[in-house]
Amino acid sequence: MRLGIISEGHSDRAVLVNILQGITELDIANIKEIIPIYALDETDKAIFRPETYGGWATVKKECEEKKFIEEFLIIEGNYLVIQIDAAEATNYGVTKSNNKIQDYAEETCHLIKSEIIKWLNIQDESNILFAIPVEEIEAWIIAIHEDRDTSKIKNPKKHLEYAKKIPTGKMKPNYDLYYDYSLLFNRRSQDKKGALEQRHVLFSSRNYSLFAFLKEIKTKLFNIKGELLN
Repeated sequence: MRLGIISEGHSDRAVLVNILQGITELDIANIKEIIPIYALDETDKAIFRPETYGGWATVKKECEEKKFIEEFLIIEGNYLVIQIDAAEATNYGVTKSNNKIQDYAEETCHLIKSEIIKWLNIQDESNILFAIPVEEIEAWIIAIHEDRDTSKIKNPKKHLEYAKKIPTGKMKPNYDLYYDYSLLFNRRSQDKKGALEQRHVLFSSRNYSLFAFLKEIKTKLFNIKGELLN
């Protein structure tokens, strides 16, 4: 089994990799970055094709065109993770509730997932894992450290800077940084039996969209007995 990741950015992928490895114990060689392809700076973005650097528009474009998706999913046993933040939902056609009521995060995840399925134009979603952070993936990282509903944090990136004692605006998200920040989703070496699963339960209780992603993984990759599907 291999997992392919389509994400808005490399830092998002780092968090997803920690979560996926933490649950599945797959080797990193079995987790493939599909989009974005390369780590490029702003100058590079003016030269190369959009799929090389990501963003929500590139995620949407790939879902619609399936340039890389079809090639990956044609192999039996492959699964695809699609990540897109809720923060810019109105830009890609999803109208969120103005009020952050109790089921706001659940409703938002449902609306965005439905929109992605429309982009993909598919009937069967059994080999697709939807990662839809509310409002941004930084809220999932904050859930590691703070006992609160992190989906209601107004500016997760700014809040994460504060939590990490980084001057406002000085944090530069990248794969290595976010991999380190989210390592508790994955770390096993010194854990007692069941400790990682207990952490996942705790962290996901603080953010519904994180809970929904963990549920996607466990439902679609594991059978009833909790064994990985071949």
